[in-house]
Amino acid sequence: MQELIALLPGDLACSIFILVHRSASRGEDVLLRMLRGKAKLPVISPGRREVFKPGHVYLAPGKCNLLIEDGYLRGERGVARTTGAARIDSGRNSRAVRVTRR
Repeated sequence: MQELIALLPGDLACSIFILVHRSASRGEDVLLRMLRGKAKLPVISPGRREVFKPGHVYLAPGKCNLLIEDGYLRGERGVARTTGAARIDSGRNSRAVRVTRR
């Protein structure tokens, strides 16, 4: 993941969302620190309600779902809810927006 993050250009015009299933962090988040050390873009672990912006990498907090609702991003502990909101949950149940070529 560090190698991939290092390859992203500093002027990337989209948001990157990363969900890694891991335990909750107590104190300093080692993965967050490692990614920040390699990235040309800001790497953020979202809190309760954060507007996501192009040119940023968002790392879900440990033991959290990464929810995207009404232009906001947030980490939420517990089981993923079933709503119309786009979210990145366990991969196989993802309802995140996808862009494909036709």
